[in-house]
Amino acid sequence: MAISSARSVNGNTKSAIAKQIYADMLNSDQQFTRKDVIARFVSEAGLTAAGAATYYFNITKKSKSVEAELPTEPTDEAELPTEPTQAKTRRSRK
Repeated sequence: MAISSARSVNGNTKSAIAKQIYADMLNSDQQFTRKDVIARFVSEAGLTAAGAATYYFNITKKSKSVEAELPTEPTDEAELPTEPTQAKTRRSRK
């Protein structure tokens, strides 16, 4: 039982709690810093400061990779290419 209690708080995993805290903070209208997020991870998820910093890094890393994979569409006609681009070719050596 000691292992499961170390990995969870009130039946939820620390990871799930940290992800929920981060999502709640992102959805709020207030601005926050990394320090604010880590403080909430420590107080609400029961993490150490070092563990909270690691969770913060991993959650934001995953968040950024998900955002990077989302397709983006140009919203302004000025962003659309006007002429087709040509691939660069290598010149042959003589």
